[in-house]
Amino acid sequence: MSMTLSSVRPMQSQRPCEGALSLAELEDAARLDEDVLMLAQRVSCAHDERSRYPDAFSGGLKLRLRDGTELEHFESINRGAEGQLLSIEQVQDKFLENCALTIPAAAAQQLWSAILGLDEMNDVTELMSLLRTRASGA
Repeated sequence: MSMTLSSVRPMQSQRPCEGALSLAELEDAARLDEDVLMLAQRVSCAHDERSRYPDAFSGGLKLRLRDGTELEHFESINRGAEGQLLSIEQVQDKFLENCALTIPAAAAQQLWSAILGLDEMNDVTELMSLLRTRASGA
């Protein structure tokens, strides 16, 4: 899939989308942001023949500037897919970023450490306790 933006103007702010797509951009605060909604009115989506779906979630973006100049970028293989695997540090960063939406950083780090030790665990009671506490908000 490719998206085309026409007549791009500078956005009034750098919130809430700042060059990345994460779970935070799916929250109401980001999706309902005035600048995001105005930009969405100028977006069109179309299938791109370069897509490698279903093997990868390919995608691209083409910007058409006011002077007619077109800028384009296409990713044939999404990050995390075979051929563009994430490092353990990138996986950890993504995990902690996603957890930050619901639990404190220290709790997320404790959960990450417990998950990394899963292969050596004889008993998952402690891990389940961490998950249960996080899910219940207690």
